[in-house]
Amino acid sequence: MNNMFVYDEEVYVEWAKYHTLWMTKNVPKEILAGFNKQLKEFETHASDSHKQGFMLFHLMHVSTLPEDADYLYLKEAKEVWLAAPSIVQAFHSMMMAIAVRNGNEDAANAIGLGNACIIQMLNGAGVPDEEE
Repeated sequence: MNNMFVYDEEVYVEWAKYHTLWMTKNVPKEILAGFNKQLKEFETHASDSHKQGFMLFHLMHVSTLPEDADYLYLKEAKEVWLAAPSIVQAFHSMMMAIAVRNGNEDAANAIGLGNACIIQMLNGAGVPDEEE
């Protein structure tokens, strides 16, 4: 996979095939069925950005696999995880600015509190690893 943040239809299709096969071997059938249902819906009803988000979402899920896990896209998954906090921070900052500009102090405060909770969790004040 080249750059998982730039959508490429061929990369998406390759990842989807691989991820489906991996899930077949590693997750309960009910979870696989849900994934396959979403995947089929995305084939016909989703834009490129939705497909990209779908892939990034699933890459974040597998990013916690151990280094010796047999997952072809593990390196990319870990890169997505590492980039996620910065992206979320930037998004929250932008949303807070829009809320302030629109005079919506309650929304700005709520976004700020959500942002603070995420930072706190990422800095180790969240759920202990054994309970995740």
